[in-house]
Amino acid sequence: MSGFKNEILRANGIVLSAADAADQRITNLLQNLEAGSTMITNFNGNPEGSLQGNVGSLCLDRANGILYIKVTGTGNTGWEVVTSNLTITGDTGGALSPTAGNWNILGEVVANGTNAKPVSVDGAVSTETINVQLATALTADAGDTNDVGLSSYYDQSFAVNSNGLVYSKANQTVPGVVNLGISYSAGTFTVHGQDGTALSATNPAYVTLQSTTPGQLVTIPVTANQSFEDAAGTSNIIGNLFGLTSGVAVTNNIPFWLYACLNSAEDTITFGISRVPHLNISPLAANIGTPASAIADVQFGLFLFNSVTVADYASNPVLNIGGFTMRMSASDDWTVQTLTSSHGIGKLLDGEFYSIPRGQYGAASGKLFANNGGTAPDDASQNIVYTVSRGGICTGFVSFPSIDVAGVGAVTAQMVLPYVSGGGGDGFFGEFNAGANQALVIGAVTPSSSFVTALKFTSSVANGTLQNVNFGLGIILAGQFNFTIQKA
Repeated sequence: MSGFKNEILRANGIVLSAADAADQRITNLLQNLEAGSTMITNFNGNPEGSLQGNVGSLCLDRANGILYIKVTGTGNTGWEVVTSNLTITGDTGGALSPTAGNWNILGEVVANGTNAKPVSVDGAVSTETINVQLATALTADAGDTNDVGLSSYYDQSFAVNSNGLVYSKANQTVPGVVNLGISYSAGTFTVHGQDGTALSATNPAYVTLQSTTPGQLVTIPVTANQSFEDAAGTSNIIGNLFGLTSGVAVTNNIPFWLYACLNSAEDTITFGISRVPHLNISPLAANIGTPASAIADVQFGLFLFNSVTVADYASNPVLNIGGFTMRMSASDDWTVQTLTSSHGIGKLLDGEFYSIPRGQYGAASGKLFANNGGTAPDDASQNIVYTVSRGGICTGFVSFPSIDVAGVGAVTAQMVLPYVSGGGGDGFFGEFNAGANQALVIGAVTPSSSFVTALKFTSSVANGTLQNVNFGLGIILAGQFNFTIQKA
């Protein structure tokens, strides 16, 4: 008969064959067993190797009172004992048996030093307790690793990111930042976490800076990246001049500084950039640009990355946190230059040298002198180099070994500078060599302008103001200037 295994069924020591299956119920039973169903049966001894069954079937060894379960196969092997005497063992308490088939596993927090190690599993009866100790303060770095434990952190002094890394906000008493970095890619300049990961509520940065209340500091979390796009992307910085001449392309790197800017409510930091390094207070609203308003046109103008209400940020504390460079196109759009090891958070560009771009800051086209009603002289092979300190002092070096474009006009010679002067004891000191007429030169950096003017000989040979006409072919001018950059 189809569906029988060797045409017999063994049950309770009785052998039923197909010929005995006159009762339809027995026939159905035999067919169900063949179809793969499980069974509950008994056998006089261990069924392993003797009794066929499907996975999940149970067999009671009536001779020994042991219950077996079929765990593999469909033949007469694969039977295993169903045990009821399992135990679990922790650090203490020995092997524990269940009570009414159950164990209790509990968690507890204990004082540091309660056990010999930070995590201990201690047992009694049918309960295992996982004890985790609290951390403790150590008097030296060489503390035992067993002193580690659970701890919490005061949110005004520490931050914990999503990976459990604890950041100290130790600079809470000194202006500065925690967990900030910058990057530039595909036309987007981004401020993010120090390791390049995105800022978030679980991976915040912190900025500590002057409060709007004099003499106090505030620490503000930053929980999202901030960025702007330049000419290599969909620019939102185009049209902000930062004190440069509109429509004149700049092929020299121009230094910029990154600022953290506080709003009036003292609950938000917005990042911005400026061409001057020594802002402590943001400029008036009329000089703060955003992606929605290109009005940061003066040299101390501030461009904010987000389209905020600028009145909330005007004349508020700011903090210089880093530096990088950009160049401007003839369409007044800016492109961030490749970031180097001299750029980034905490890199304030001290000691970096730059060249004054020609035709900028009021100079005649392609030159480093202004026409001033005449024709500006020039030495086309040379540049004026300068550096800027974080305190806003611009120092530059002039070397024109041989004027190759003669100046024209009995008008005051005006050599351009990279910034408008803030006034004070600013000036130029150098040497003017006109063949036999060699003399020291003292020049004044005109306050609120970007010119060295009123250059005067200190020699009696030719004492007076240097004019364009004095710069004939072959004239040598060399020297150094030093002045404070205007920031308001």
